[in-house]
Amino acid sequence: MSLELWFGFVAASTLLLVSPGQIVLFTVGSVLARGAGAILPIMLGTMLGDAVGLSFSLLGVGALVTQWPELAGSVRLVAGGVVGLLGVLGWRRSASQASNEPPRDASKSLGAAAFAMTALHPMGIVFFAAFIPAFTNASAPLLPQWLLLAGAFLVLSMLNILVWGLAADRARRLVSPRRQAMMNRAAALVMIAVGLMVMVSAV
Repeated sequence: MSLELWFGFVAASTLLLVSPGQIVLFTVGSVLARGAGAILPIMLGTMLGDAVGLSFSLLGVGALVTQWPELAGSVRLVAGGVVGLLGVLGWRRSASQASNEPPRDASKSLGAAAFAMTALHPMGIVFFAAFIPAFTNASAPLLPQWLLLAGAFLVLSMLNILVWGLAADRARRLVSPRRQAMMNRAAALVMIAVGLMVMVSAV
């Protein structure tokens, strides 16, 4: 694989990832509501989900997913429900903070939701299946090229979550304590909206 192909893939992937999609809104809403501690589980869940999506597309399973949309739709319905539930819990958490109740750890739920949102996303799998071959050299062994491109995409995906998460945490820290409850409720509404978006896209 030439450097031109690799840099072209990195540039195209970066443009795709930085666009504010569902996972970006989920990251921002989660970090605004829960702080920087939400970044790591979302990064791990997203990385595992993207790895599954990449593996499915490269193994040809993407064709099955597109021909059997009920499977992907069911998973995304569950993911949307989990994200919406996290939003509702975030709304309630803003009230519990006022009464000094200890916040609940939602790391596992955040990671699971991020994984479910990315792993069987039909558009993502179809995109990988069409995108990666366009940046490979057909005259060279394909597997090393696929692994190199997939690894680059996973690193970029994690960096994207990290940057958006740190930016959201920075904005959260700049807000006065008086407005923190309002920001938490706004973040909860964002989470609920993202959950509804995921569920609608699954139907």
